[in-house]
Amino acid sequence: MTKKNVKLSEKKESDILTNLQPVLDKGHVSCISSTNTGKELERIQSTYFGTDFKIQLLRIANATFIVKMPIFVHLNISRFNLEIIPITDANQDAYLPNISEIECDDLDKAREISEYMATTTEALILNSKGMTMDGCNKAISQTQMPVSMYTTALVHGSLHNWLLYIKQKDLPKPVEAYRFAIEQLLKADWKTINSLKKIITI
Repeated sequence: MTKKNVKLSEKKESDILTNLQPVLDKGHVSCISSTNTGKELERIQSTYFGTDFKIQLLRIANATFIVKMPIFVHLNISRFNLEIIPITDANQDAYLPNISEIECDDLDKAREISEYMATTTEALILNSKGMTMDGCNKAISQTQMPVSMYTTALVHGSLHNWLLYIKQKDLPKPVEAYRFAIEQLLKADWKTINSLKKIITI
């Protein structure tokens, strides 16, 4: 790798980290690129269509995120026709809710549940690793992994599809945490995101 390439790689990594939003205990969301953002989209609208708003324009505006998320969040995101490209991650992290997230009225019970979840998760991860070491097909052994396992992916889509995603309501708190983080990053590029949400139907 040349010095020039090294500098480019460092710059790209730096760009990603400038808007990285931590989510849950080990996850994060970062917008790494966007096209036809707010002012650009307004310019296209006014130049070619005047005041006749074209909802199709939301399909030519795009955003790409890097998302480190539990599998259950991945499943939620996959419902919205977004392109999801997995990134190899050597770390086998799992989401472990803290005592307050368990929302049990009995503090001792909450602590007991938290410890049980941590122990069970660790056992499932070790079992999967053990099966692979014993010769089991890796894909088959991974079916035993808990849905709390983190996965990292590039997630790309049109503003139209991202609006459908962030328009969701009444989500479980861990899933809502990702929806909220992504909405805040979209707002940085499309200031009128709230009004745009109103014209999209799920």
